[in-house]
Amino acid sequence: MSVLQRYIAKTILASTILVLLVLLGLYTFMDFITELDDLGKGQYQIGDIASFIALSMPKRIYELLPIAALLGSVLGLGNLASQSELVAMRAAGMSVQQINKAVMIVAVCLMFVAVIVGEVIRPPAEQKARQMQSVAQTGTIGSRSDHGFWTRDGLHFNHIRQILPDGRFSDISIYEFDPDNRLRIITKAEVAEYDEDSWTLSNVVQSTIDEQGVRIRSVEHARWKSQLNPG
Repeated sequence: MSVLQRYIAKTILASTILVLLVLLGLYTFMDFITELDDLGKGQYQIGDIASFIALSMPKRIYELLPIAALLGSVLGLGNLASQSELVAMRAAGMSVQQINKAVMIVAVCLMFVAVIVGEVIRPPAEQKARQMQSVAQTGTIGSRSDHGFWTRDGLHFNHIRQILPDGRFSDISIYEFDPDNRLRIITKAEVAEYDEDSWTLSNVVQSTIDEQGVRIRSVEHARWKSQLNPG
């Protein structure tokens, strides 16, 4: 890549970053205003809002990067044209194809960044954000491990392997104790989907423990009342 092509690429990249920062600022402010509606819900405080927004940043970058790249390219090339730099480059023997190549190199680099952010950084960050928000808003006791997280909901102890990007829970185990702290019911489900004020469990296997032993039943769907919500 020639010196002039590098100059064009740097100009477009700088414009793209500037546009992305402006858009991130606007969306962060709007997200903050939206989250203020839930301030004080359970244990959800300003610090929790800041953490939620910070953890949601990779998702925002992934969503805004295409429009930022488009606007950045237009602004970058427009800035070069307004200062007659493109004309000078053409006069120096630079072809339209060489200019297009510089633009395409930036596009490929930004595409690579988008893939890294969207496929590597965003999923765990978004999952942690939803977990933190849900636990803070419901006031449930929660702990995180490498194999999911635990929450306590009254006499129920819930283990959730994963929070999906759409807010559903995946691979759920619910352990229900009686007032004497004896395990009575174990419920396992593949997926939990929030519906109004409760959850719908799918592909459920429930084990009931009593004096007669253990009784196991399987159902396709079951309702689950919990303070947890998808946020």
